[in-house]
Amino acid sequence: MSFVSIIIPVRNGEKYLEKCIDSVKKLTYRELEIIFINDGSTDRTGEILKKSNVKVIETEGIGPSRARNLALNEAKGEFVAFTDSDCLVKKNWIDELLSGFKNENVAGVGGDQLSPSDETDFGRNVQDFMKCIGFVTGYIKTEKKLTKVNHNPTCNVMYRKFILSDLGGFCPGLWPGEDVELDWRVTKKGYKLLFNPEAIVYHYRPENSRKYRKMMYNYGKVQGFLVKAYGLFRKIHYLPVFSVVLIIGEIILLVEHLFFGLLALLCIFFLMWGYFLLRKCNFRKSFVFSVLTCLTLFNWNLGFLEGLFEKSPIVPERSKIFRSIEIPKNTDDYTG
Repeated sequence: MSFVSIIIPVRNGEKYLEKCIDSVKKLTYRELEIIFINDGSTDRTGEILKKSNVKVIETEGIGPSRARNLALNEAKGEFVAFTDSDCLVKKNWIDELLSGFKNENVAGVGGDQLSPSDETDFGRNVQDFMKCIGFVTGYIKTEKKLTKVNHNPTCNVMYRKFILSDLGGFCPGLWPGEDVELDWRVTKKGYKLLFNPEAIVYHYRPENSRKYRKMMYNYGKVQGFLVKAYGLFRKIHYLPVFSVVLIIGEIILLVEHLFFGLLALLCIFFLMWGYFLLRKCNFRKSFVFSVLTCLTLFNWNLGFLEGLFEKSPIVPERSKIFRSIEIPKNTDDYTG
């Protein structure tokens, strides 16, 4: 039986931390160690971890990538599993992830994300929306069986430890999107990544519009970094091109014919609403998803443009050098 190390970075995660700890302690797989990294928390995170009877590494705001790398160096497992402090894992989570490693060429296996039973209404809408558009983002999968993929998010994934060590772990200073960058390097080395829908975590989502907009902005910003470093390698990287064409066309229409420009905006919104309705959503949820689409497109593209023109924390892989940056000063926690 393989030994597994579970690594969970946390910063100011008191809200869901006790539930997260309780879920990993209830795992059916027993040959494992649990490592939390308390990365400079200023809330009750440290206090909760002290009484949790799990291994804790104390750091001072070094960021999720460096925190995971630090824990990776101390991990004893042949396999390392990652999740987040705002996630609850299903009892058979480790068993299901391990079941995908039958081929030696498989470097990593990820799993599905569902809403916890006590998720907020807004958070549940975000989860359902992200599931509905999963084919574009690749963040939440919709496959129903074990499938080859290009990326698994670090809220629900397991890797062979030696492969991560050989690759140098996560890119220091890069967050969010450090998992996308890592998986790009993993697949470029010829390894396979799999997705198993039976390996489930219950992931809490942003509880209000402000947090959601911030999350989408940060997601977009890091994709700008990645495109600058590696070129277009994901479907979502083509989104800004589509958005720019749409915006320019709409501006021209508004300038030339205000009435038809406003009518076009209304038609676009109703087309989105109709699309979600066809995806078997109800009338209300289709409207909510259409609003979330607008928020997503605006904030993601805004972040993407900043990331594209800002000094990048990474350089192309061929140089085999990472330039490190500090975690943004407004990073309060690692949730999302």
